[in-house]
Amino acid sequence: MTFIIGLVWGNGILIASDSRSTSGVIATEERKLHLIFRVLNSTEYDLAVVGGSGSASLVKQSYSLIDSILGGFIKREQRLPNSAEFDTLIDEVQDILAKRFYNLRSSGVESDVSLILGAITAECEPKLYVFDSTGVYEPRHESPGYAMIGIGKDTGGYLLLNLVGFSKEKAGKWDLGLLTTFLIDAISKVNPYVSPLTSEMDSIYLRCEGNKPVMGPLTPKAFLKYKESVNKRIEIFRIIWEVAEEVGEDRLIKALKRLNKNRNATQLKDG
Repeated sequence: MTFIIGLVWGNGILIASDSRSTSGVIATEERKLHLIFRVLNSTEYDLAVVGGSGSASLVKQSYSLIDSILGGFIKREQRLPNSAEFDTLIDEVQDILAKRFYNLRSSGVESDVSLILGAITAECEPKLYVFDSTGVYEPRHESPGYAMIGIGKDTGGYLLLNLVGFSKEKAGKWDLGLLTTFLIDAISKVNPYVSPLTSEMDSIYLRCEGNKPVMGPLTPKAFLKYKESVNKRIEIFRIIWEVAEEVGEDRLIKALKRLNKNRNATQLKDG
């Protein structure tokens, strides 16, 4: 089982995953994100990150297929695809996956797999897609600006995003590295099939720097900072609930609004 979330963050894509893999009663830790890039003449071309949930064999086969199609373009053209070319490549991925999964189902093999793919085109345009068990994709970069796959999305992912009031409009103001770490760690507390974020390699940020797409994991320092902040955010939720029980929701809301008003006034004064 697994939980993977992808979000459009500024001019980039952030994809984070838990690392727990289960087979029967046995659980192991493994990296679930596959990076798609090519190094040609000492130049690295970073294009996409893909993650998968479901049958391990089908997920890995899908990684190889997507890597060969997207990476094949880089090797053939000696550059990254533009937006129109990338759309064509995604259609090609869909056609092959749909045929492959259809043939498996026709043979009595259930295509238990879902995929999430984030990419940056040559124009630095972020792209985010999910592929279902039929191989058909859904674009998620324009609306709603995020995507989730795996068991965790149904046992807390959407609930927590709704609870904190996340929207695409807030994505540019919030620290999405912290948000994704919070989601994974919080879900892991109630779902034994989802592990907390255990390594900076489980969170990959694909973005543009100087009009060039680059990707990489969290730094160890940022990873440790996020883990500490997540524990504090969870503590804040618990304290707010306790205070509401003691003084009531109305008094607590008024106090929080005063705090927010004072914060805004201080920011205006400092500015």
